[in-house]
Amino acid sequence: MTSVLLSMMAVLSMGQSGDAGGSQGSPFSPVAGSSRHMVAVSLGALAWPRLRDQERFSDSDMGEVGAGFGARYRLRAVSLLPTELLVGASYLAHASLGRDSNDTTSTTWSLTADLALQRAEGPLRPFLGGGVGYYRETIDDPGRVYRDGAWGGWAGLGLDLRFGQPAMAWGLFTELRVDFVDFGTPTGLAGAVRPLKGPIYSLQIGGLLGLGD
Repeated sequence: MTSVLLSMMAVLSMGQSGDAGGSQGSPFSPVAGSSRHMVAVSLGALAWPRLRDQERFSDSDMGEVGAGFGARYRLRAVSLLPTELLVGASYLAHASLGRDSNDTTSTTWSLTADLALQRAEGPLRPFLGGGVGYYRETIDDPGRVYRDGAWGGWAGLGLDLRFGQPAMAWGLFTELRVDFVDFGTPTGLAGAVRPLKGPIYSLQIGGLLGLGD
């Protein structure tokens, strides 16, 4: 009887080990470590309150909300358990559209060098980030176009949800960021205008892919 019980215990132990191994290999298992390289793409919405001031140069309204697209790359630079320091770059483009085809439209894109501090382990990984770089603005008013560039920066916070293994991780993320840039006072446009500057608020939601452990 004792030998039978010992045999049953051994079989159960082997089964539990096998289940654990299968769970670690599942693509839906939380990432235990951290991927060295991380790329992400996102879609989102923006709000630019001070863009409303620019309606004075046109007979039409300029919308102060719009949609955007983003892409980013991050490299794990230093592990400071339970956090890690990431370096990288990000691109964010967004458009604020008028209410009809005769309204003014505004498109803005930025390319920045970034730093982020993020939790290093677990499926849920909050992070704080920021960056500096170049911003480009285009205002398309019926019959007139204004373009300008300026240096600016951003700060934000977000959350990653990761699955898989460090060598091949995937997941979702959301990020709320605020961009600070001053394009000065637009010139060459009809009517009175005011300085065109931030803050620009954006909320991004997207997918990510991690490579390398």
